[in-house]
Amino acid sequence: MEVSEDVQTRAPENFCWWKIFSWLGGPLRIIAKSSANNNRTRAPSWHNKRSSAGWMQSSHIEINIIRDGRQPRPLRVAGFRGLPAAVFWISMSIATDTRPFILEQQFGSDNYAGICPEAWSAMEEANRGFAPSYGDDPWTERASNAFRALFETDCDIFFVFNGTAANSLALASLCQSYHGVICADTSHVETDECGAPEFFSNGSKLLVAHSEDGKMTPDSIHELATKRQDIHYPKPRVVTITQSTEMGTVYTLDEVRAISQASKAHGLSVHMDGARFANACAHLGLSPAEMTWKSGVDVLCFGGTKNGLAVGEAVLFFDHKLAADFDYRCKQAGQLASKMRFLAAPWIGILESGAWLRNATHANHCAAHFAQQIAGIPGIRVTSPVDANAVFLVTSDQILDKLRACGWRFYTFIGGAARFMFAWDSDLRRVDELARDVRDCAT
Repeated sequence: MEVSEDVQTRAPENFCWWKIFSWLGGPLRIIAKSSANNNRTRAPSWHNKRSSAGWMQSSHIEINIIRDGRQPRPLRVAGFRGLPAAVFWISMSIATDTRPFILEQQFGSDNYAGICPEAWSAMEEANRGFAPSYGDDPWTERASNAFRALFETDCDIFFVFNGTAANSLALASLCQSYHGVICADTSHVETDECGAPEFFSNGSKLLVAHSEDGKMTPDSIHELATKRQDIHYPKPRVVTITQSTEMGTVYTLDEVRAISQASKAHGLSVHMDGARFANACAHLGLSPAEMTWKSGVDVLCFGGTKNGLAVGEAVLFFDHKLAADFDYRCKQAGQLASKMRFLAAPWIGILESGAWLRNATHANHCAAHFAQQIAGIPGIRVTSPVDANAVFLVTSDQILDKLRACGWRFYTFIGGAARFMFAWDSDLRRVDELARDVRDCAT
C-alpha cells in the first residue's frame, strides 16, 4: 500500500480511524509496504509537533516515508484538539495505488529489462486451458520446430531456466571428468558461474586462455591444446567461445571459422555461449546457421533472458550424438520444467515474429548511440569496440562516485571498467540522460 503525500484530514467522521499509540513520548511505529514487491521498507520517522500552548492544542504529525532507498518524502496528517500525548487517535485519508512501483530505467544490466510483448503474448496464449507436462506439449514442439527453421537444420533443442545451467550442462555433455575445457579468461564460465561447469562435469578443468577484448585466438587454443599431453594433466576436450563476448565484442565469421578449424585439428568440440547470441547476429547481419553449425560450432546455448524473455535459455545440439541423454542431465540438475510450455512458448513469440532480432538490433543501437554521445569527453575512455549492447568506460573513481550519486547503477567487475548494458526496451531519451550526466560528472 502506498500513502499519498498530500493528504491532510479535515473531517474525522468522514474517514476510517487508525489507532496509533505513543506511550510516554515513545516513537510512533508504522511499516509501509511497497505495492511492487510487498517487502517491508525502513520504518518511517515520525515527529510529533505541538504548539507551545500545551498538549490540549491541535497537533499534527509529519511522516517521512523512506521507500526503496529514495529520499524521505514528507506526509502531514492533522491531529485533534484535547487528546493527551500518551494516547491519541488520528484520522487520515489513505490513498491506495495498485500500480507497481517503477524505478527509472537503469543500464546496469540487460537483465533489468522486462518481458517483451511478443513473449508475453505467447505466454498468455499458452496459459489458456491445459497441456501435457515435461515437454510433451504442442508449445514445446512448436518452439523446437521454430529453432530448426531458423537454423536451417534438424538440431536437438532443450529448454532450461538460465545461462549457467545451459553452459554447464552442455559442457558436461561434451566432457568426462578428466577432460579440460579451453576458455577465455573473461568468459562467463570462468568468471561468473561459481564453478558450475566443473561441478556438473564432475571435475573437468577450465583451461584459461588470454584474450584480447574478450576474444580467444587459434594460437591460444593451439598453445593450451599442446601445453601438456601426459597423463598427469587434464586432456583438452572442448573449446568454448562467447558470442557476443563479455566485453561486448563480436567474433567475426572468419574468426569463428578459424577457431573451429584450430579446435577440430586437435580433436576438440566447439561450444558457443550465446547468452547474447542475438546481439551478435544483429551486429554481423548473418544468419544463425552461418554463425554456428555452418562454421563448425557443435553446441549453442541461445540466450533468451537478455533478449526479452522472463526466463529461459535454449540448448541446441547440431550433432545428434552429442545430445545423448542430455534430457537426463537436465532432470538431474533440476532443469526439467514440469510446465515446460511456459519456457517454450515465449520463444515462439520472439522467433516466429522476428522480435528476437529486432530486440537485439535496438539494444545494439542504444549502446552505439551512448558511445557516440560520450565520445571525446575528457577523462572518459571506452575500452572495447562497441559491437553489441555493452559499453565499458574507464574513468576515475571520483567520476564514478558522482555518477552513483546521480542515481545510476552499474558494475565494475571486469577490469575496473564501468559497464553499461542496453536492452530491447531501452529508451533513447533515458540513454541521453545518462550521457548528459556522464558529461556533467566529468567536467
